[in-house]
Parts: sequence; C-alpha cells; structure tokens
Amino acid sequence: MVRLSFLLVCPVLLWGCAPRRPPISCPDPGLVAPPAIGGAKAITSLTPLLAGGNWENEVDEAAARFRRADPSISADAVLDVMIAADCPNLVARGVPDARTERDRVATIRERVATILGQ
Repeated sequence: MVRLSFLLVCPVLLWGCAPRRPPISCPDPGLVAPPAIGGAKAITSLTPLLAGGNWENEVDEAAARFRRADPSISADAVLDVMIAADCPNLVARGVPDARTERDRVATIRERVATILGQ
C-alpha cells in the first residue's frame, strides 16, 4: 500500500509543482490595426470569424477587404492583424501544442501572401 501511494504522489510532486507558463496576453487591437483598415474594430470584428470552422475563407476575405481599404498595406501588416485577431481565440481554446499553432500561423501567412500577391 505504501508503494502504491508513492506511485500516485510521485507524479504530482514531479509535474504538479513545475513552473507554469505565464498566461498569454493579446496585443491591444488599437495598436496593431492601421486606421485605414478600420483600426481596432477590424480586429475585434474578425476575432469571432476566425473562431469558426470556416476560418480559412475568413482569412481570404479579410485580407482582400484590407487590401481594398488600404492598397499599400503589406502582407506583414495583414498577418499582424490576423494574429492579433486570432489571439483571443487561442486563449479561449488553449494551446494544444506549439506545432499546431505554428501550422495555423503558417497557413494564415500563405493565404495572405496569395491573396495580396506577395
């Protein structure tokens, strides 16, 4: 019985007390989105759209909309807006693993580059 108790307590002692990652904090939308594309509202209105199952099409539509609003906007600026818009969704769903999130960002980057022709 003592041995079983030790086996149950040992993982808690080893991993339960490990330092936790700091909580994810999302950027201020007003500091990320250029006023020409709608400022903070561009991000806050995009956030729920990126949470849905049709998020890839939402990325395409938003990138095209941002380009129409500001023809000089760069792919990097659009990517920053997309990441800032998706950040609250990341916090809400939790990070399954870093690779999954890197893959999602890579998909967004590719789609934005394709839509903007960069």
